[in-house]
Amino acid sequence: MIILIILSILGIALTAVLLIDAVPCVLRWYERIGIGSLSRESATKSIRAVATKWLIRTPSVPLKDETRLTVIDRIKGEYKSATLQSWQKAALLLGVYESGDRQTANRFVDSLLNENKTFRSFVKSPDFALLAYAVLYVSEDKASLKPAMDEVYVFLKELAKDSTVPYNAGIPDIRFVDTLGMVCPFLYMYAKAYNCDEAAAFAMRQLDEYKENAFNEKVNLPYHCINIKTGAPLGICGWGRGCGWYALALSEMLRVSRDEKILSSAEEFMNSLMPFMLQSGGFSRQLLFDKTGESSATAMIGHLSSVLYTVTEKVAYKECADQCSEFIRMSTRKNGKVDYAQGDTKGIGFYSKKADIMPAAQGFSLLLMAETV
Repeated sequence: MIILIILSILGIALTAVLLIDAVPCVLRWYERIGIGSLSRESATKSIRAVATKWLIRTPSVPLKDETRLTVIDRIKGEYKSATLQSWQKAALLLGVYESGDRQTANRFVDSLLNENKTFRSFVKSPDFALLAYAVLYVSEDKASLKPAMDEVYVFLKELAKDSTVPYNAGIPDIRFVDTLGMVCPFLYMYAKAYNCDEAAAFAMRQLDEYKENAFNEKVNLPYHCINIKTGAPLGICGWGRGCGWYALALSEMLRVSRDEKILSSAEEFMNSLMPFMLQSGGFSRQLLFDKTGESSATAMIGHLSSVLYTVTEKVAYKECADQCSEFIRMSTRKNGKVDYAQGDTKGIGFYSKKADIMPAAQGFSLLLMAETV
């Protein structure tokens, strides 16, 4: 009898484990039926509905590509990361805000703050700076948020022992392109909101260091990262989302202030990107050789193009943004989830092969669609 009970328990446990692995795979297959069939207007509304829901309760982005026995990673606490979740929430907040849902955006901001206007849960990572930027960008009363923003600013200054911010304090000589999109918008917005010239100089130093040392001269595209001590570029040149991160740094700094130097850099970079646009209207995971479109890179680059059109009124930028929007429409499932986003990068030279939904891709896609609808 006892043996039967034990076997029954083991059978139930095994079934539960198998369901945890199988259900997402089956659901993904089912939800991809009819992908790209929504009209532009319907796709935008559906993308917004999902982004609004996810802003309040953000799905976890897996740290690994594996889809089997994920229950083990969940038990060990290795399935998700708070740092990774920070920029997912930031993208959703920006998208929801720009789509016009200010009430949800404000409610989410309130949920992040204590009564004394400090963050309830401050994740000490550059990733969190992008969430801080989004909070500051969407908030009308920026003066009241200074305690929270000071906390982030002081953290970044302390992290920048060599004058610029490393993504990982454990490898202080390495600069990642991701970091530019995370910290430069915050530093530039902080400078404007609180009249801090030091923060603006900090942002420009971060941007200039990367442009001068980590770009391939022939194609004018960034490497994934660089060792600032040896000068050696690391990772690949033209990683799609890496280009998206650099584009995000420029687009958000340009939205904060139409500085001529930033505008010039943004146009130069966008003009280097456009020849690599796919016939489908998107940008790939690896711009220099891959022909498969990727939604997060497409949305981030398309957003820069849209911002540039707003500033310069040059038709080429509008056409690029519209084509990116069309790719996002074609990548949108009937339930509004934007598909074909690359999974999280595992390390220098280790890029995810996964293409699926991702909260950040949803947020950046909504940001682009709201601008180009």
